[in-house]
Amino acid sequence: MSRGKMKGMYPGNNTYQGFHSFFNQIVAPDANKVFILESGPGIGIPSFMRKIGYAMLDRGFDVEFHWCSSDPNTLDALYIPSIDVGLIDATAPHVIEPKNPGAVEEIIHLGDYWDEEKVRSIRKPVIELTREIKHCFDRAHGYLKAAKICLDQWESFYAATGVLDVGGLNELANEIIDGMFRGRKGSHQPPRHRHLFATAITPEGPRNHLSTIVGPLRRRILISGEPGTGKSTLLNKATEYAFNHGFDAEVYHCALIPERVDHLVIPELSAAVVTSAPPHVVEPLPGDLVYSTNRYVNGARVERYLGQVADAKSLYNVTFRAAVWYVAQSKKVRDELRDHYLPHIDFNAMDMKCQETLERILNIAKKLGVAAG
Repeated sequence: MSRGKMKGMYPGNNTYQGFHSFFNQIVAPDANKVFILESGPGIGIPSFMRKIGYAMLDRGFDVEFHWCSSDPNTLDALYIPSIDVGLIDATAPHVIEPKNPGAVEEIIHLGDYWDEEKVRSIRKPVIELTREIKHCFDRAHGYLKAAKICLDQWESFYAATGVLDVGGLNELANEIIDGMFRGRKGSHQPPRHRHLFATAITPEGPRNHLSTIVGPLRRRILISGEPGTGKSTLLNKATEYAFNHGFDAEVYHCALIPERVDHLVIPELSAAVVTSAPPHVVEPLPGDLVYSTNRYVNGARVERYLGQVADAKSLYNVTFRAAVWYVAQSKKVRDELRDHYLPHIDFNAMDMKCQETLERILNIAKKLGVAAG
């Protein structure tokens, strides 16, 4: 039996708008089964999901690992596409309410496995540390808002000064659409569009799982270029084409600016358009189509603005680093909060619940006649 493939992404992110959630995109409302996990912050849920995720991989099932942006080594959710089963962490700031309780979703409350009386004895530090975590995130999101303003300034030098060859970019958009879709139409009516993040702003800075998302694909179009040189416009045009022509699509949004599209994946074509620029540079493979929007910048005309561009870039880097520092501080405080809970948790009972849940998931696969590997 071959081991299943892991695909990594983020269902939520620290953005200039605050925490942005795509948790409603992990599974469809009519999924076969969704286990909604409730507990305290980082207390039992990540290890619960990790054990099930790796157990399913070992049994040959492909599994989506939805990582946490605020603690990138822990999980916020799992999804097993072949059997349409998900597990989702429903603790703040991504509280999930069942849409079809009992019929689809089932709540597993891991708080049942802590000693309530002993947990009440740590009431004061829990309240104080929870307040401190909110303070850190408020500061982080404030600096991300400032970083977005600086990035807007950086990008505006290209759009506002007339140095971009807009006609050339429009021709490039058509070339990319032709290379991606080759005149085909999708077979899904209505098509499903999933919106997620491939990159997250984490305590360690930007991290991504693009290699697991676009690495296995047969057709990849990579777009590079400086901020403001038209990459987002090209992605928007390709995404609009996919939406209008019946293709299921995975739309991966910018970690800082979630209304912006960074990457588009069309599963039925095994194809993607990828923004290959910091902080998510993708090394080209043989057969990739590679384009740079810098080719459409009038270098002589932009030269007079290079000093101002450098100033905006410097301010962006300063504010972005400050935001990451506060996200890192929030993780330190969150770890301290978790440590107050750990002595009061019955991990043996929790492990038994985890094994029971795994067996139920395997039973779902058996009933569906889905073979592993």
